Amino acid sequence: MLELILMRHAKTEPAAANAADRRRSLTSRGRVDADLAGQRLRHDKRLPDLVLCSPATRARQTLDVVVHAFQVSPKIEVIDSLYGGRADYFDILAEFGGTASRLMLIGHNPTIQATAQTAAASGERALRARLAEKFPTAAYAIIAFDVRSWPEVDGTDGKLVAFLTPADLGGGALD
Repeated sequence: MLELILMRHAKTEPAAANAADRRRSLTSRGRVDADLAGQRLRHDKRLPDLVLCSPATRARQTLDVVVHAFQVSPKIEVIDSLYGGRADYFDILAEFGGTASRLMLIGHNPTIQATAQTAAASGERALRARLAEKFPTAAYAIIAFDVRSWPEVDGTDGKLVAFLTPADLGGGALD
């Protein structure tokens, strides 16, 4: 059994006219929300063995805050191909998932949401409907797969175990 935690980076500063999108930073609200997510994952004993993270500043800052809340350091890999337009992240999971039984991926919308929707073939209907409606910043979905390795994940055989947003965790109220 494998478990995937798909997390969208936390809330960022608005894009400036002449600033690179890749360098946008988290807001104070984003930092609070990322911390709440990390604390909840620690509390629920859902700490990842491996974290795959986009190289964008906002994703890396989200990673730093979340891992600090874990109070342990999982293996971390920054994957360039997590930044930029793509349909889903399944090929990245297959290539970089290795032997991790619980893997966290911090990336961007719309790809995070598309990956979660595709992977969550089963699970509570209301939870899947919420996930399909909106995948806010600092939200995360946990999807379980009844397979032994990441290359076996075909993207349509997962069960949505949890979908939590900052509002669910008491955040999203600053800034």
